Amino acid sequence: MPVPLIDLVPAVGRDFSDVVARLLEKDSGRRYRSAAGPAYDLSQPVRGKTPAPAG
Repeated sequence: MPVPLIDLVPAVGRDFSDVVARLLEKDSGRRYRSAAGPAYDLSQPVRGKTPAPAG
């Protein structure tokens, strides 16, 4: 099993690291079924964090 991306680059965050790990899964049943899956997951707010106000 590869080293989680967050262990190599902590700044990427857990959510992004989890998406990358799922994209790289050897077991096809655990990978996303289409490009819509990671696109949706990456469009969601980061768990437990509030976006900084604009401006």
